[in-house]
Amino acid sequence: MLERAGYNTKKSVVLIKQEPLPVFWYFNPNILLRIFTRYMKRFRLRFGIPLYWLLCLLGSGPALCRPQQKPLIITGQEVYPVADYLHWMQTAQRMPADSAFYLLQNGAGRLLAPDISINSGFSSYYYWMTFTLQNRSDSSNALFYQFNNPYIDVIDIYLKTTAGFEKLWTQGSLFPFATRSYPYHDFVFPISMEAGQSATYLIMAEKRGELFSTKPELMSARHFKKKEQNLYLVFGTIMGMMLFNILINIFLGISLKDRIHFLYALYVCVALIWFFSSMGIDYQLFFPNHPAWFQQSQGITGAVTMVLMAQLATVFLKLKQTKARAYTFLTIAKWVLILILPVKIGVYTGVPYYSVLKKIVMNIYLLAVAGIALGMIWAAILRIRQGFKPAWFFLAAMFYLAFSIAKTCYIIIGRGDVSELVSPPTNIQQGIIIETIIIFIGIIYRYNLFKNEKETLRLALAGQQLQMAQQIVSAQEEERKRLAQDLHDDVGATLSSLLLHITNPPETGSPATPAVQQHYERSTSITKKALTDLRNISHNLLPKDLTTLYLFQELKNRMDVLNSFGATRFAISTDGDDTKLNEMQTVTLYRVINELVNNIVKHAKASQANIDITIADEQITLVVEDNGIGFTTGKTAAGIGLKNISSRVAFLNGTINIDTNRQGTTIIIVIPL
Repeated sequence: MLERAGYNTKKSVVLIKQEPLPVFWYFNPNILLRIFTRYMKRFRLRFGIPLYWLLCLLGSGPALCRPQQKPLIITGQEVYPVADYLHWMQTAQRMPADSAFYLLQNGAGRLLAPDISINSGFSSYYYWMTFTLQNRSDSSNALFYQFNNPYIDVIDIYLKTTAGFEKLWTQGSLFPFATRSYPYHDFVFPISMEAGQSATYLIMAEKRGELFSTKPELMSARHFKKKEQNLYLVFGTIMGMMLFNILINIFLGISLKDRIHFLYALYVCVALIWFFSSMGIDYQLFFPNHPAWFQQSQGITGAVTMVLMAQLATVFLKLKQTKARAYTFLTIAKWVLILILPVKIGVYTGVPYYSVLKKIVMNIYLLAVAGIALGMIWAAILRIRQGFKPAWFFLAAMFYLAFSIAKTCYIIIGRGDVSELVSPPTNIQQGIIIETIIIFIGIIYRYNLFKNEKETLRLALAGQQLQMAQQIVSAQEEERKRLAQDLHDDVGATLSSLLLHITNPPETGSPATPAVQQHYERSTSITKKALTDLRNISHNLLPKDLTTLYLFQELKNRMDVLNSFGATRFAISTDGDDTKLNEMQTVTLYRVINELVNNIVKHAKASQANIDITIADEQITLVVEDNGIGFTTGKTAAGIGLKNISSRVAFLNGTINIDTNRQGTTIIIVIPL
């Protein structure tokens, strides 16, 4: 397609032949001026120089006396002021190189200085530039000319020779990347100047139907290589920071199960692609043989970046819960951008040149982007007024980005330098990077804030649960106390009366028979056992000496009773002050130890058991050991006894550790004070 359009895509040097000019071309004022100049030279030879200057003053003298284009002297410096020597013009029609150069030399062109760039709005012009170099140094010089715009459609570079203009390169964003004169994300072409050599270059640049801008720069090869290295170093640093940011948020999203981290990682990834697309690096690295993709990549990645930014703002600021007008406005702007994007792609692909439709679509696209930016600022201010502190970070990020955009607009309006939009790294690109970092800090702050709120709620809930448990345990202990008192006072008194009644039979005057005597003795034994069981049950429900003798003495009394008739010998060791324990701690510890002792007596088959209890300033440590047969924790953990022990230890915010095997069991309980 490009070959049929007349563009040479090869790197070989092509001689451009002078094409015949149409008849109406000779009525051009510049052509008439050239004819007049030719005849005036003959006139000057015949009639003398004074008369020649007189005619110059009376007629077209200023044009005839116009000085030739000054050459830019190459002296071996790093950067050259090419704007002071570059002439340029724009034409509505494409023309041969010789004709364009003639117009530039004879009034149609103008010097670029004092401007530093060539800028235009939506247009369909061809832009011609020319400059002359003269190497006055004693050695050869290698130079680079840079355009500072990777989106120019077509660039033709010519060198003036004695036979006409010789085409050196044809390159542009419509051509594969391999056709470029130097493999760089921007358009540059190398220049080699021998000692004493002069060279005149002519450049034709075309950007049909879109914004055109170029900021020409001429520098030494050494300076360009240094600039290239520094730029790629900056790119690598930015990429490293952004990739690290992406990986951190993916990890946080997996570990915290919070989708905002995945959304932010996706946003940073697309913003990074847009960052490189705006400088043409994606074309160089990802799809160098598909220029059509490059034509649309910046618009697509920019739109997707803004859509993800809007979605991130919705999640970050929790806008769905507010149902505010700012959320509605932001949603409408987001969907307008989503809907206009495929229209923009279709229009810019199907309409190759400038049209009103292109301008309308682009304006809607830009309005949607601006609407998203305004909607996010509006929503952030609204959430700040509602007391949502993380919104400050989002507002700061948006204001920094807005400041970068405003600074860019000031440069464009104040200096007329549209190259600020495409000459990396631009203020907007820097604003995007800083904005992503600020939002990431805001996400971390938001997470810590929610974590603290969740921890506060957890502690409050734990406090309520502890209070409820204490109330339940207190109610249980009160019920046990009442039951123990009822058993002792009522049932115990009744059994005592029964025993007294049995042991004091009425006098019958005759001795009791052996059967009666045996029945009497058995009834007495059963009654005494009932009284003993009743006392034990009442004692287990509420030891009567626990509040008077405290924990240590009551445990020692309990071990003495067990050692008097049991097969297991219990040894108890105590350390600390048991008077510092409150009633709830004392009763709970007693019941835990009593449950452990009962398990040893019933199941361990141990001959020796040791109980060690230490009360320190910060915690209570209880160690119970036996040399029994142990037990299988998997089968016994569901038992009532171990469940009771675990629940009571948890009630006191303690921990329990069980080590059991065939040689015995060790249980360690630690309870904080």
